[in-house]
Amino acid sequence: MRIKGGRVGPSGNQAWVCLNRYDVSVAERFKALAFHAKDPGLPPSVPASNLFNIVPLGMDSGVIPDSRLSASTQFTRYRGPTRGRLNTVKHGAYRGAWCARVNDAHQYIQADLQYPYIIHAVATQGRQDYPQWVTAYKVACSLDGKTFQVVQTVCHNAGHDKIFKANSDQHTVVTNRLFYPQTCRYVRIMPTSWYRGICMRLELYGEGPVSG
Repeated sequence: MRIKGGRVGPSGNQAWVCLNRYDVSVAERFKALAFHAKDPGLPPSVPASNLFNIVPLGMDSGVIPDSRLSASTQFTRYRGPTRGRLNTVKHGAYRGAWCARVNDAHQYIQADLQYPYIIHAVATQGRQDYPQWVTAYKVACSLDGKTFQVVQTVCHNAGHDKIFKANSDQHTVVTNRLFYPQTCRYVRIMPTSWYRGICMRLELYGEGPVSG
C-alpha cells in the first residue's frame, strides 16, 4: 500500500522532500507558522493557511463520544477503549488507559470521527495508574470502516508500514506528525511494541470535516 497524497519535489525527486521535510511536533509547528510561507525549502504539503485549522479532534475533550470508540480487545470493561482518551485518569474501578486483553501485534484502538477529517498528528500517553505503555505503533485510516490503509514510510525504507516511536513512561505526551496528512473517518492506532502490556491514551489532531 502506498501513502495517499504522496508527492515529490519540484524536480520530481523524492529525496528533495526528505531533505526539506518540516518534521516538528504539533506545538513546535504552531510556533513556526509565521515563518512557514516564507521558507521556499518546505515540502509541498498542506498550505500554510490551513495549518491554523489543525485542532484536537475530541478524544481528550469528549467531542468524540464513547459510542464511536472501539478496540480489538479490552482487558476488562474497566480498561475499555473509552479509557483511551488523552489525560484520562483512574476513576473508581475505571482504569487510566485502554488496555488490550492480548499483548500481540494484532491489537488496535479505533475512533470513528463520523465524517472524514484530514489527520495530521497523533499524541499518546501510557497508563496513568500503572507503569504500562506502548513504545511504538502504526496508524491506519479508512473511509468506510472496512478497508484500512496503513500509513507508509516516505524517506527511509519507503513504501513500508511506518512505525511511530511512542512512549517511554506513563505520563509524558508524545506527539507524532504524519509526513503526509491522511483523509480518514476511521482511525486505528495499532501498537507494535510495549512495556509490560498494551495500554495507552491518545488524541488525534486534524482539520475538517471535509467532503468526499
